[in-house]
Amino acid sequence: MYMSQLEQDTLYAVDVVTRVERLIKERWGAKGDTLLEQIRALREIDVDSSIIKMLNYLRRQRNHVVHYPRVALDDRKIFEQYAKALMPELDRSTSLRDILRGELNGLLREEFDPEKEFFSGSKNKENP
Repeated sequence: MYMSQLEQDTLYAVDVVTRVERLIKERWGAKGDTLLEQIRALREIDVDSSIIKMLNYLRRQRNHVVHYPRVALDDRKIFEQYAKALMPELDRSTSLRDILRGELNGLLREEFDPEKEFFSGSKNKENP
């Protein structure tokens, strides 16, 4: 079945942003049903501005492929680079929830593998 670039970008962006939202809720305990609400919650606990900027970029790009008038990602490679950089940063950072519980450095959480969980199949490990 042939999928247009817009359809491919839509599936990819929605998948990535959904995983980001889940990670923010689970790891940081940020309240909010949307990524925008979660970003606002992260700002309140002084998360690094570079993380906030990457989150906003992913959010805007996802909105462009989902909402009318729909357009393909501006640059899929940049979107993927931001997502790959952001996932481990969100997972490794000491979250407010960790501080409150005293569970630093993910001691009670399995190690996060962004290649395995988020981009399986998109990168050939033999030919990087």
